[in-house]
Amino acid sequence: MSDPLQPTPPVQTVQHQILDVAAAAAKIREFRRKIANGMTQIIPDLYLGSLRDARDEDQLKRYKIKRVVSIHKHNSYCQVHEALGINVLQIEIDDLASCPISEHFQQTVLFIHHSRIAKEPVLVHCMAGVSRSATIVAAYLCTITKISAFNSLAHITNLRPVVNPNFGFRLQLAQYADREAHHRFESIKDTCDQELFDAQLVLDNAALKHRMGFCAWMFERIPQPPVCFLS
Repeated sequence: MSDPLQPTPPVQTVQHQILDVAAAAAKIREFRRKIANGMTQIIPDLYLGSLRDARDEDQLKRYKIKRVVSIHKHNSYCQVHEALGINVLQIEIDDLASCPISEHFQQTVLFIHHSRIAKEPVLVHCMAGVSRSATIVAAYLCTITKISAFNSLAHITNLRPVVNPNFGFRLQLAQYADREAHHRFESIKDTCDQELFDAQLVLDNAALKHRMGFCAWMFERIPQPPVCFLS
């Protein structure tokens, strides 16, 4: 029985609340739909996805995945990986802004690039393919193709709209792209066959040029002026 002293909310207010709940539910369904869409190809032989994708035998076979980077703190063992002979690199880190994900950029970038040069498609995943794995893939693009942190995430998000790294990961990515990515590029180049490395770079730049548009791709290659000229 309703309290006679408690004012009854206007019908219009109740209707607005119902609409708000319905809108929130629709957003959740859309979010889940995007996650459930499967792994996403970012550039040739590099895929971004969720834990569900990493254990989906049909997808692993369809995209000929040979290596997997698992970025979460759960047990990464999977019978499907063993049966398909997939090589797994496990990185244990939480999706927290305070976690030092940049400490893993060197190892993961090297693993991914050696996989791709060997023509072994690689899947990078976390739980949902939203934050941790997206940050690692963005760091890889910054290193190998020399695009900025902003444009690497823009490219990835354009292909996989659910991507949304936490603020701490974004900050670490930006610092890495500005201070370390170039040096990491040179060190990785030294570990690879020169002809294979150069051939892969041509393919990657062509793929990004096609996706980003020629003007944006060319702008990425204009050297940035020293900070003193920007003040």
